[in-house]
Amino acid sequence: WGSLTFPTNIGVGGRGYTGGAAATNYGGGSIKLTVSGLTTVNGTISANGKGSHANLNGGASGGGIMLITSNLAGSGTMQVAGGAGEYNGSSSGGGGGRIGVHLTGSESFGSVVMTAFGGPGGNDDGAAGTVYRQTASQGAGRGQ
Repeated sequence: WGSLTFPTNIGVGGRGYTGGAAATNYGGGSIKLTVSGLTTVNGTISANGKGSHANLNGGASGGGIMLITSNLAGSGTMQVAGGAGEYNGSSSGGGGGRIGVHLTGSESFGSVVMTAFGGPGGNDDGAAGTVYRQTASQGAGRGQ
């Protein structure tokens, strides 16, 4: 869903039923940051999908985080997790979202942890999302 290297899509809502009517959990949002200098992440930047709750079966998928910055530092977390689908045994977790980090003046991502886990489900766990990391020397489209 969306671009692997430049993720800007929001997550897809999880579907279920409440009182016989269809209902939706909200997918993770989309965060885009362009910073000309140093970005320090010491907390959490997240675009997680919402988990299931009473009478909703499926977890929603994670959204997207795109960061373009000269340098990255800190010991925080960037996460785009899928929501849990644990209301009942037939539920499924939401898939993980996408993270794309492009460094324009550095080779180090600091100690920032980046995760795109799928959500746990009563029946099936959601699939993992993606984390794309590109250093200044790798150049456009050559990251990992």
